[in-house]
Amino acid sequence: MNLNDGLTANPTEAGNLNTWTAIGRIVGVDNPVITSFEGTFDGNNHTVSGIVINNESSYQGLFGYVGKNGTVKNIGVINSYIKGTDKVGGVVGFNGGPSGTVTNSYNTGNVTGTNVGGVVGFNNKGTVTNSYFLKVTNGINIGLNAVGTTTATATCGTFDSASGTLKAETGEIIDKKTNLIDALNAFVIKSYVDQTNWSLRYWDIANGGYPVHSIEALTSDNTGVVVKGSNIYDGNAKEVNVTYNGFILSKDDDYRITYSNNINAGENTATATITGINAFKNMETKSFTIAKATYNMSGVKFENKTETYSGSEYTVLTSGTLPDGVTAIYTDNKRTNAGSQEAEVAFTSTDKNYKISSMKATLTVNQKPLTVTAIEDAFITKSFDKTTSAALNKADGKYKINGFIGSESPTIKVISVEFNNKDVSASAKTLLKDKKVTVTFVLDDTNQ
Repeated sequence: MNLNDGLTANPTEAGNLNTWTAIGRIVGVDNPVITSFEGTFDGNNHTVSGIVINNESSYQGLFGYVGKNGTVKNIGVINSYIKGTDKVGGVVGFNGGPSGTVTNSYNTGNVTGTNVGGVVGFNNKGTVTNSYFLKVTNGINIGLNAVGTTTATATCGTFDSASGTLKAETGEIIDKKTNLIDALNAFVIKSYVDQTNWSLRYWDIANGGYPVHSIEALTSDNTGVVVKGSNIYDGNAKEVNVTYNGFILSKDDDYRITYSNNINAGENTATATITGINAFKNMETKSFTIAKATYNMSGVKFENKTETYSGSEYTVLTSGTLPDGVTAIYTDNKRTNAGSQEAEVAFTSTDKNYKISSMKATLTVNQKPLTVTAIEDAFITKSFDKTTSAALNKADGKYKINGFIGSESPTIKVISVEFNNKDVSASAKTLLKDKKVTVTFVLDDTNQ
């Protein structure tokens, strides 16, 4: 918005120019009436040019008096001339506390007065952030804070975008920095509340060499979302933080957002539609994942099981009560023959917002022990030879298997025979046949 086209840098009088009446001011001396601005003004990154104020009144600027909870943001004042007596600023003359706020704003025009500032003339416990000025002339108490101190000691100058250097009007280098943020910080009026809240994302370099508000386009490449808190399903709607090139943006300052499918669990099924505002533009839709929650299965067990071979099938199952809607699906949980195997149980649920981890157990079937007795004379004799071993003189199969399970008796092979001692009687040179012997067998059935 241009209030006076072709305004010179230093008009000596208002003449036929359109003069500006500051928004919010104090009228009267003996019984002053305060008409402070206590709303929110969002310049939406536009500029106001051609402001002319040339009088002896106080509380002068685009806004004269910003009161409690008043906010001025995202506005640039250029090609303007502002002159008053006390509390004169390019954007705001008097910023009242405890919660008056000026942010993301700048002034490149001339400001003259007492308690004068390029952005804010008198900051009374308010907050001034992310803002800068280039030209202030004839000022006393430049950039005054009622509480705290200001670092805005460089009252006028130009900004060299190539070198990141601030120069006074006389040509003297007053501060040389390595980047844009550091350079601008030399000119920002900082409140005692916030000394360092600068954000480079709001600024570009204009053709004239000074920073101006930037409008960044949200795209699929530079925009991201991160779920706030846990992304695990809990029955509540999930919300996200929005990032721009990895920097977390501010909701309602940088974007507006709507959601869909952001309660139930799903892989990239929830969506956030982001609309850029102020320093950002475009609409971008991003999907995000809500992870399944884990069922509480503390009352269900799946434990190892050991049995002895009986010819019947053994099964290992869960114990305890399954939650409603949960079904068990078993794998390798049955066995008949002797041996061991790992069984597993998986679970399905009718509630797709939950997952249940599988469980494992070992199913073991031991061999059945058997006894063997002779079914006819199975004793042997041998001549004394000072040993206990004996030669086999009976055929295999002369023994009875006790407790065998099966329709046919298996073959028993006698592996070896051993007498319990090698002594002989006094009257004979042969071992007595009634002495005990040990017989070793092998059975061709692995289950018994």
